[in-house]
Amino acid sequence: MTREQKPEYPRRIRAKTIKAEVVVQVKVGVQGKVEAAQITETGGDDLDRAALDAVKKWEFEPAKCDGDPVTHKLPDA
Repeated sequence: MTREQKPEYPRRIRAKTIKAEVVVQVKVGVQGKVEAAQITETGGDDLDRAALDAVKKWEFEPAKCDGDPVTHKLPDA
């Protein structure tokens, strides 16, 4: 990963000290940018939205096949 954005927890979630894990699958394009993201394990609507907003800003070193950049999914489906 070359750029990571931490999720911003919604204020009402912080106030309740709710903790949950959100798992997101991302499709990374040949430029290393997130082209698509989907929740595979939910932490609730507010936390899911915060996670998606954050991962859409992430950037990666592109995966390569035979030396050429390729689109890939993380984690692998």
